[in-house]
Amino acid sequence: MGTKIGWFSKEMETETFINDTWEYLMGFYSNLIPVKCVLTSALNRTRFGFVNINNFNQSRRLNAGSLSVLKNSYMKRKIYTAVFILSVSILSIGCNSSSNFINKNYSPSSSQITLGIIPIQGDLQSFSDSTLTIVYADSLNRYSTYPLENVHKNIQDSEDFSEIVNKLVLSDFSPEELKQTPNLNSILSSEELDILKDNLGNSNLLLLPINFNINSKSFYTFGIARFRLFDLNTGTLIYDISDNFNVNQGGEIGQKNMTLFLIANSYSYFKKNILENS
Repeated sequence: MGTKIGWFSKEMETETFINDTWEYLMGFYSNLIPVKCVLTSALNRTRFGFVNINNFNQSRRLNAGSLSVLKNSYMKRKIYTAVFILSVSILSIGCNSSSNFINKNYSPSSSQITLGIIPIQGDLQSFSDSTLTIVYADSLNRYSTYPLENVHKNIQDSEDFSEIVNKLVLSDFSPEELKQTPNLNSILSSEELDILKDNLGNSNLLLLPINFNINSKSFYTFGIARFRLFDLNTGTLIYDISDNFNVNQGGEIGQKNMTLFLIANSYSYFKKNILENS
């Protein structure tokens, strides 16, 4: 299982998978030294400067929190770089973006952002939990996230919270309603909104997976992901995005790679519409 260093021990399993995927891809490019060097350089570069993963084992003097931030930053970079390789080379990814809704007039209601994420259900729930935690971890301290393990516990312990989440997932908006920018106040009562916030640690943003479905057939894996982001202070729908992809890799490896890709892709919307809009 590895040592728990300031983050979920189950993330070690995800980290191992990401590392294995990385080594496989880099092995594929072993004869393309310039490409390999460029990709490795891109991987190690962060907005802090450079991170040398070889120094992690020598970083015992760092406190657990600092090591966690450093490691999460590196693993996020590894995910993105691996996804980039997958998308432009050996997996031949096909994609289709449906008509997405993005609220162009939205501006954050608070300078202190706390993101609450509803967990993705399914056979790879543990893997998707740790991937969400790594991808949405913010090494620059621009926002914080409410722990997914707490959300899981609250869903199990609170029937009211569980019913509210289901109510949100099952709600839909017509094209006409989207033009009017839907609001949580039209779906939930004020009491339900309070229950929702309380069970998300008083987060002011809610990331809600409406649909996350991955199917593997023979040598192909198909994935679709739909996410909504709400401002819990105002109830405003910030975006409703849906993308689907297919890769020519089957089995559990294909499903995990698709999970990495869909979650990393969802983060790109969050980064563009929230972090770059603050």
